[in-house]
Amino acid sequence: MWIIISIVLAINSIWLLKVNRDLVNRNEYLIRQVEANRHNSGLIFEPMSDEQLEELKKAWQDGIDKDTDNKED
Repeated sequence: MWIIISIVLAINSIWLLKVNRDLVNRNEYLIRQVEANRHNSGLIFEPMSDEQLEELKKAWQDGIDKDTDNKED
């Protein structure tokens, strides 16, 4: 009986890990969409590649640096 319970719990744990991994991937996809929409003010239906995301971060950082330079004057 304990063996059966252990097997069921192991299968359940594996399934929960897979669901969690899928949710993390979906969350990353949605975050990339929101970030791109804020920057472009448009709709993007495909996820951004890592290279595109890095370029977007650099562009935002340049914009933030320019804003902070103007506030210091």
